[in-house]
Amino acid sequence: MAAPTSTNSTTSSTTLATVTGPFVIENTDANRLYVLLHSGTASATNFSFSLAQNENAEITAYRGVVKGIWAGDGSGAALLTELY
Repeated sequence: MAAPTSTNSTTSSTTLATVTGPFVIENTDANRLYVLLHSGTASATNFSFSLAQNENAEITAYRGVVKGIWAGDGSGAALLTELY
């Protein structure tokens, strides 16, 4: 398993990681995280799934760029760990 990467919350679309296999992502911020599994621009209307505070998701069938944007700029982060 790879070491987790941490990306601080921001209200601008940002690249969280480029993954090559299954991964787990968790949102530690109080604001909702909108995650886009694509190289486009993440937004509250252009996302693959969203995570509330302390929610996580395991994605097993995607390889590529993971983008994210938060509903507000807080003090948390997205923690992403590849499971290879």
